[in-house]
Amino acid sequence: MSWRPRFHHLKHSKLRPRLKQLRHYFLVSQWAQMPKVYLIVAISKLATEERLSVGPARARFRAKRLRAIELFRRRFGESTAVEGNAARQLPRLGK
Repeated sequence: MSWRPRFHHLKHSKLRPRLKQLRHYFLVSQWAQMPKVYLIVAISKLATEERLSVGPARARFRAKRLRAIELFRRRFGESTAVEGNAARQLPRLGK
């Protein structure tokens, strides 16, 4: 056995701390002030969270998503940008 350690210690530069964005997309109080683009992003993020969730969490995200879509339609009218997320999602079958 050698007197040297098994693994050498590499001199890596330290990573800068990443700035984490706050999740304003899920705050209902922020939706009224959001521009159109950000509200579309919020709706798509809520749809993604709804698809990935199970149980009561899925129902909560569905309710939030539908409220966001209703607010979007009141503020900006009908848009093709949210129509894909406007319908109720069917339950997953199989896996």
